[in-house]
Amino acid sequence: MEVRKLLICDLLEGRNKNFIVPVYQRDYAWKTSNCKKLWEDILSLEESDHTHFLGTLVTIYIQGDK
Repeated sequence: MEVRKLLICDLLEGRNKNFIVPVYQRDYAWKTSNCKKLWEDILSLEESDHTHFLGTLVTIYIQGDK
């Protein structure tokens, strides 16, 4: 496992990416309004000098044609 600091824009940018919520976390369901608020907060950080610790995100990179 490799741990590193990454800007959220670096994680999100690019093509051919799928973000999937694991089954064990689906009980923590968000409503559309919660997702919209999070996205607005992320976008507002881009326009400011502030930083925000989002927390730990576990990701997996799968190489290949999918």
